[in-house]
Amino acid sequence: MLDKFKTFIMQDSKRVWSGIIMIICLIVVFWINNFTLTWAIIGILYLIALFESTRLYKINFHLLSLILAIVLWIGIYFSNNSLMIALFVLCVSTLFVIINNNDLSIKYVAPFIYPTLPFVAVYILYAEYGVWYLAWLIIVVALSDIFAYYGGKRFGKTPLCSVSPKKTIEGALCGVFASVVIGSIIGIGIFGSFYMSMIASLVIVILSIIGDLFESALKRKAEVKDSGSILPGHGGILDRMDAILFGSVAMIACLSFLKMYHI
Repeated sequence: MLDKFKTFIMQDSKRVWSGIIMIICLIVVFWINNFTLTWAIIGILYLIALFESTRLYKINFHLLSLILAIVLWIGIYFSNNSLMIALFVLCVSTLFVIINNNDLSIKYVAPFIYPTLPFVAVYILYAEYGVWYLAWLIIVVALSDIFAYYGGKRFGKTPLCSVSPKKTIEGALCGVFASVVIGSIIGIGIFGSFYMSMIASLVIVILSIIGDLFESALKRKAEVKDSGSILPGHGGILDRMDAILFGSVAMIACLSFLKMYHI
């Protein structure tokens, strides 16, 4: 067993060590739990992801996009309604498309839908609900990814989707089962009961898988292997956060539902 572990480390050492560093950084940030620091870090990740998305949409990184992204992120820091700020920026980018009426300019709206709106959801999850909500989401999505990978290696036979041929239905089911079971237990304090925690976990995990497949579809269409190369062995920010971004939207929806109906 030890020899197999050493072989795994040596085969993909960049991926393993960069993964360990990311986990350590995440733990430190969550432990400090400083609002401004976390806002700034999520913002930096957002700007990098926005730049990466232009590669996936096959457009240039326009100066207006950078300005709007910075205005958006500063705006949500001072605003009580982050979603309204995001929608305002989306409207401004849409106005740019209308003024520059050509086929290429239409693509410039896309980065302000994905990854912008999901990143705003990540921020809302932290700012309005707290760090442990965000930590729970990351843990559940990571568990789904890990068990899907090893479950696919062990039992995988049936391809899950043509956009990501290496993923299998069997692996996805392993990931869903493990993450829902564990997420349901540790999420009782968040969702109020095991039953609601289980439903929320299932919805969030399924949306995170869809997010991963969506990212794969974008990369396949753009004919690129990774969204970027900033993370050794992992690719870009979007490669690592696609499932979390979609999962955050699903989690906000679940929490809003619970709040609306006081369940």
